[in-house]
Amino acid sequence: MSANRNVEKRESNTYLFLWKLFGIATVGVIMLIISELVSGYDWILAVVNALGSTIVASAIITGFWELAAKRRFADELHSLAGIDESVRRAGIVDVTMKFRDLDWESFFQNHIRVSLFISYGQTWRNNCRELIKQFLSKEGNEMRIFLPDPNDDAVMTELGRRFGVSAEETSKRIKDSLEDFISMDPKNNLKGRLQLFFVKEIAPLATYYVFDNIAIIASYNHARDRQPVPAIVVKNGGDLYDYVIAEMNRISSEASQHTQTNE
Repeated sequence: MSANRNVEKRESNTYLFLWKLFGIATVGVIMLIISELVSGYDWILAVVNALGSTIVASAIITGFWELAAKRRFADELHSLAGIDESVRRAGIVDVTMKFRDLDWESFFQNHIRVSLFISYGQTWRNNCRELIKQFLSKEGNEMRIFLPDPNDDAVMTELGRRFGVSAEETSKRIKDSLEDFISMDPKNNLKGRLQLFFVKEIAPLATYYVFDNIAIIASYNHARDRQPVPAIVVKNGGDLYDYVIAEMNRISSEASQHTQTNE
């Protein structure tokens, strides 16, 4: 009811405006007619003619804006507002094709907990090695890493097919990843807490990097060749962040902890 009344009111205001515009245009037309029919007083008639032309042209342009351009402009604004609301509700902070260029230093420095679900994360691990060490050197910091179980043949076959390598090579890469994370604290004297988990029967379809108030979602390529992949940064309170947390909770519930940690 209220929406219908608003529409009716807008239409009524539009009609009233157009009638006023028609009246103004009529005055302009009369001025043009007078300038053509009356003789003498040439300079005055020239002014009247110029004013009449300006009034008529302005009325035509204003009428076009009111009937067409204004509505298209308003529709565009409404469309953009709808997109903005969707982004706000999802909690999207950033979308980039440059996964490596994300501000990982800020993520590690400004949070005390991080959970990862990755296949083996070789490139990311090498790029963030020093950040990981610095993070784990601080007392109270916690890092949980979830990896596919390298002894799960079905998952290794699936990931191997996806990455274009054998199941055996995939299993080896995951074991290497495990050992590499452990090797970041060779003397087992870090002040932070590192926990490593294996997950059975789940082949990652995307990777998750979850901090206290921020999560990063990165996809995998379907093509065999290496291409940049999009990364989406989402914040706590948004629908996408809640989705990632629900995913991580499910992954965590089906994971078994590796005994070799630095607790």
